[in-house]
Amino acid sequence: MPHILAKHIKYLALLLGMGLYYNAAGQKPKCNHTLAVLVKDAASGESLIGADVQTDNLHIQTDVAGLAPLQNVCPESRIHIHVTLERYKAIDETILIGQTDTITLSMQPLSKDLSEVQVIGHHTEVKSANAQASIAGAALEQVKGNNIAAMASKLSGVTMLQTGASIAKPVINGMTGNRILILNNGVRQEGQQWGAEHAPEIDGMTADNITVVKGAESVRYGRDAIGGVLLINPPALPYHFSGIHGTVNLMGMSNGRKGVGGLMLNGALGKQKNWAWRVQSSLAESGNYRTPEYFLDNTGTRERNYSAALGYNQKKWNVEGYYSHYNNEIGIFKGSHIGDTTDLKARIANGRPFDNGSFYYGIDAPRQVVQHDLGKLKAHYHLNEQWNLDAQYSLQHDRRQEYDIRRGGRTSIPSIDLKLLYQELNIEAAYTEGKHWKGNIGINGSTTVNNNEPDLYTVPLIPNYDAQNLGLFALARYLGKDYTIEGGLRYDYQRLNAAGYDAANHAYGGRKSYENLSATLGINYSPNNRWRLMSNAGTAWRPPTVNELYSTGLHHGAAQYELGDSTLRAEKSVKWMNTIAFTNYKRNLSVELNAYVNYFDNYIYLNPSLTYFQSLRGAFPVFNYKSTNALFTGLDLMANYALNTHWDYNIKGSIIRAKDISNDRFLPFIPSDRLSHSIKYSTAIAKNVKSGYISLEHVMVAKQTRYEAGSDYAPPPQGYQLLNLGAGLDWTLGKQSININLGVNNLTNQLYKEYMNRFRYYAHDLGRSVELRIAYKF
Repeated sequence: MPHILAKHIKYLALLLGMGLYYNAAGQKPKCNHTLAVLVKDAASGESLIGADVQTDNLHIQTDVAGLAPLQNVCPESRIHIHVTLERYKAIDETILIGQTDTITLSMQPLSKDLSEVQVIGHHTEVKSANAQASIAGAALEQVKGNNIAAMASKLSGVTMLQTGASIAKPVINGMTGNRILILNNGVRQEGQQWGAEHAPEIDGMTADNITVVKGAESVRYGRDAIGGVLLINPPALPYHFSGIHGTVNLMGMSNGRKGVGGLMLNGALGKQKNWAWRVQSSLAESGNYRTPEYFLDNTGTRERNYSAALGYNQKKWNVEGYYSHYNNEIGIFKGSHIGDTTDLKARIANGRPFDNGSFYYGIDAPRQVVQHDLGKLKAHYHLNEQWNLDAQYSLQHDRRQEYDIRRGGRTSIPSIDLKLLYQELNIEAAYTEGKHWKGNIGINGSTTVNNNEPDLYTVPLIPNYDAQNLGLFALARYLGKDYTIEGGLRYDYQRLNAAGYDAANHAYGGRKSYENLSATLGINYSPNNRWRLMSNAGTAWRPPTVNELYSTGLHHGAAQYELGDSTLRAEKSVKWMNTIAFTNYKRNLSVELNAYVNYFDNYIYLNPSLTYFQSLRGAFPVFNYKSTNALFTGLDLMANYALNTHWDYNIKGSIIRAKDISNDRFLPFIPSDRLSHSIKYSTAIAKNVKSGYISLEHVMVAKQTRYEAGSDYAPPPQGYQLLNLGAGLDWTLGKQSININLGVNNLTNQLYKEYMNRFRYYAHDLGRSVELRIAYKF
């Protein structure tokens, strides 16, 4: 890594030199004051998370402490502020800015006077003593067009588990797959997510904000929330807004020659504007991606998505319906499907294809076709001054087809064809008592039916199965003057019934049941507007998934042979998450550090067996599921320093340590240490171009040295460093705006491999990509 850093130091020196020149020129910054807007509940005094704070040229949401920092304001001036949050009366004020660091705005709950209640939508709220981070607004616009995992990886503590160039799953604090719960528009995302190469079936173009909750959240959400929760939220329905509003997104990316288009329209209907609606659609297509030295054959994608939402709002109640359709066809890198064991070993030893490939848009076998439909109906009702009630029914249908290179003219017949139907009902009541007590109680039940389509001339990788889940929970929060204490309990029960036939035509499967009691206790302490301390301890669990229990065959998309273990028990964990955050608005400095310890009883993982499976379809490495007791510890760092009115420096990093403590060994497939930092110059270019910027990011990823020698088919690759360049502007045209972002990823076209890419055995990661994003809002 040092010699690579030396190679790139000239880029950093050039940018820093520009900053020195700017200061030396005697241009003293003006209006460099940072004002913190603290938004509270007027009745309880509780800080409000996710309130929209808008000024004439800024749109930001309050964080977990209820704070929204407004940068580059002028002392002794007036500023117009508009604050909105569901179930609260909007604030619209012009405020005189003094020399103070913080102003407090108190929002009146609409439920206090039932004659005036207006239920303006109802987003999923995450009131938690766990560490959280969000991406929204301009930062989200700069990454749209990527998959959900890539978008979320811009948050501290979040990385990706990749399978080739276009498939990725989010990783939070080293946890992925069924240890990460994804809420898509308030609905638990359910599909065939058990596979390493089964990416979340979510259209990232629908997202208005993405929030990650890093602690164990099983009490709030049930099974699978061991590593954390990822919330993908669309914009709220625009009740009482006049006219039609919308956004047009156009994106182009040079690597893969990818094009993306998106359209979102919304508005309100009726004499009182009590009806609100939104429609959205997106299209994307790419061809073969390229490393710095060669093309990756058959890595193109085609995506066709759409969604619609409709809501009706009355004084005391609100009903909303939502439907989305996701359709994605994904090519699987041909270099991962190799003829025989000798060729496979030679390819892994070579570390790259023996030819340079070529560019084309066509998608051949091996490939995946994924369709996912999601529908939900949600109702919210104010019972009285103390009680609110929410009920939500959701249904999801998922179909996954995986096509392999087959003989006898069967390539057009999928090797895997799975259909899943998932239904869930949630009922939750929220309670408020005076200024200090708040609570939630709820019940939820779900059913899953997952079947293999017959007559495919293959042995199914997993058996047919159905599952039923039931959960009961209670949470309570005490709101003190400068602290909040939260505690909760939850009971879960799952019944699983699986049935299948193996290659020898022997029946396998059976009935299993699991139950568990989870608990959480946390505190959030803010002695002043500079310091925030959070600590949360929680137990979590998840039952073993069907693939972990019963996998018996070739997993085509992952290009590996997998073997389950029917004796696996439920996985249980205890996670202790601590956060310390400091903000000095006078110095324009903010720092947040998250530290955690996560102990697992019966941690389940996919282990490289170092053997090979040979079939008519090729040779593949063999992996088997194992369990052990494990310990995860780690740190996440985020910091930002505004050097002056124009220059900002940002840094984030993460460290994870994971150990099989039963056998005193390192665990496989754990993200290595990483650090990224960036410097950004922003300025108003003209009267109607208020936020032009240019930025340079330096990413450093270390080699994974916590690895058992000889335990994988190939050792961890060397660490790497990347430079990413970005520039953009926001052009205002009356009530309309055009946002333009130009970025260059892997600016110096480095040849590298990422340890968390499952296809690193066969190829390198992506080379340079120039990306242009245009968003027109009206």
